[in-house]
Amino acid sequence: MQSSLIFTKGKKMKIDITHKLKKDNPVFEKFKDPDKNYLNFGHVGTHLDSHLHTVIPLDYISNRGIIFDVSEISHKEIQIDDIDPSLIREKDFVIFQTSENEKLGYGTTEYFADGMELSHELIDYLIVKRVRFIGIDALGVRNGKEHTPTDKKCESNGIYVIENLDNLSILTKQLKISSQQNLTIHVMWMNYDGSGLPCRVIAEI
Repeated sequence: MQSSLIFTKGKKMKIDITHKLKKDNPVFEKFKDPDKNYLNFGHVGTHLDSHLHTVIPLDYISNRGIIFDVSEISHKEIQIDDIDPSLIREKDFVIFQTSENEKLGYGTTEYFADGMELSHELIDYLIVKRVRFIGIDALGVRNGKEHTPTDKKCESNGIYVIENLDNLSILTKQLKISSQQNLTIHVMWMNYDGSGLPCRVIAEI
């Protein structure tokens, strides 16, 4: 029987990097706060931010993927020097593994505190490279008051931020032991007019 997380067939392996949101997750306590009712519009679990409500092209469904493990860096802001930017190509799905989801637990107070984020320089570089998606297993690419404006900046340039990914350590481990290094990221998003669109994200090696 295949795992619900990993599926293999022949030389191909699929890994679900979507966060499985359980009904007892503490994030649902935030629904009781009237100032947090935006959560009703898709901003929970693994989701895509679309504050400008742009139409996402259907060819964004499958993309070449690249993942950077930045979980061991000691500083809060992920800088260009923390990765090898020369590996990034146009139309890529670029993933940053901070391991905050796995270490802190999605929905906890610690997780929603200001955690790791991408530097402005790195975000601008990704915009210039014209990637399609920026994925992260943390709260967002920028935190606090810069969260939404940064998502809008990316979206206005045809780039979508997907937050709260999971199981990235499993993905990086499989990439290290696999003889087939090609990585494709498949993503499907809810089709409604919300600022947060729940997503299913599958990595294929």
